Amino acid sequence: MRWPAARGSELAIPSTRIEQFVLVVLIGLGLAARFYHASYDFDGDEIFSVELASRRFTEVITRSLADRPHPPLHNILLHFWIQVFGASEMAVRSMGVLCSGLFLLVAHQLLRRFVASWMALGLLGILALSPLFVYYGQQVRPYTLVALFAAANLLAFCKAMDEPTNWRRLGAWALTCALLVYTQYLGVLQIGLEVGLAIVCWRGQALRLAMLALAGCLTLAPWFVVAMGPAVAAGRDPLTHIGWISKPPALALSWMFMSIFGSPPDLQTRWLLLLLCALGGAYLISLARRRCIPAEHALLLLVGIALPVAVFLLSVWGPKPIFASRQLLGPALAFVAVVGLAIATLPTAFGVAMMAALLVWTAASLPEAFPENTKPPWRTITARLAESRGSMPVVASEGWARDPVDHYARAGLVTMLDDLTGKQRSGAFLFVCRVAKCASMETPEFAPRQRILTDWVWGREGIRAKSDKVVLYEVMPQLDRGTN
Repeated sequence: MRWPAARGSELAIPSTRIEQFVLVVLIGLGLAARFYHASYDFDGDEIFSVELASRRFTEVITRSLADRPHPPLHNILLHFWIQVFGASEMAVRSMGVLCSGLFLLVAHQLLRRFVASWMALGLLGILALSPLFVYYGQQVRPYTLVALFAAANLLAFCKAMDEPTNWRRLGAWALTCALLVYTQYLGVLQIGLEVGLAIVCWRGQALRLAMLALAGCLTLAPWFVVAMGPAVAAGRDPLTHIGWISKPPALALSWMFMSIFGSPPDLQTRWLLLLLCALGGAYLISLARRRCIPAEHALLLLVGIALPVAVFLLSVWGPKPIFASRQLLGPALAFVAVVGLAIATLPTAFGVAMMAALLVWTAASLPEAFPENTKPPWRTITARLAESRGSMPVVASEGWARDPVDHYARAGLVTMLDDLTGKQRSGAFLFVCRVAKCASMETPEFAPRQRILTDWVWGREGIRAKSDKVVLYEVMPQLDRGTN
């Protein structure tokens, strides 16, 4: 297996004005989709990021060390962004949207290496409107940086492999390695696959390439040791924060790939699965005819398919499940490129039809990424709690509900159920929970004393089933059983 001949260093600029116009329109649509309702209420994870990044810089570092599942780069950048633009929903989400715009530009450069210009624009349209990339492209979490630096790392690696003796390109790749691992620990897997492929293609340069990748990754070593070291030395689990991730079911892997394109309300996802399987079959036939896998194709197959499969299997059989689609945005980009490779094997008319079908499917799925369909209306919920509570305390069973209510109430309004004293538990209080976590109200202690005041269901009809529901209970005082 050999890497293709060296290419020029210039940017892949669309050659016609129509292509340039389409590129601008697609990136504009992608930005508009991510800015849509960007002032909508924060969820609990976003509140965590904003409140952490709003503190003094020394506290940002200290608290980021305690947030062990995530490296610190996003928190640091968000801290300085808030210093300039403030901490409102629109202000902080603008940073993620800006990173998403850069991601789309880098992704287009990457896609132009593998497929024709019209197909690269079609694939870019999928990325611009993908519910997966739109949802995480707006959220105030590290995932916009994960997508950007994963794309930049893939592009830099391809350019470095074009000229493995060019120190400028090798240095750019090493820099993206460092940026990626400072944003996401799982980035090490992508970099490892790149090094393995480089060793196969350029054996004479293997040591140099491996050392550069190691140097980029080792910049994170001091942080990793300080953040994880004490827990590991004490024999404790250093990643208790992700204990909510359970072993993925059998269909989780296929759904991770399909979630890129979404699921329109009136269509069955099995049709999308059949279409993707048909494309996979066409691509395998083309490889059988070639009797070899081009090195660039191998890169996309390794990152886009082998990496998610490995993470899935580690989560099923390993000691700690880590499989989550938001952690696999780099592989999701590579998978979209693999889809482009498969479409390129078809006759032009069939290829255009397939691309159009995927674009229409993705565009129809876009509303499922919009915040009013994915996040509770916490301002409305908090206002109702303020009206209903009187002198009663507000209680929750998890931080998912407590943190947004406290944030929008601007006070420590909510008490955790486990923190209530015996007297408080027997008194009157309001209990707010998502429907999947309301089991506490069905226990013998509370069931005879509770009634539902109201609930909130959000999301467009057809999308609503995927959303959760927040329920507000009123718990009456416990009667003194010694009283006649």
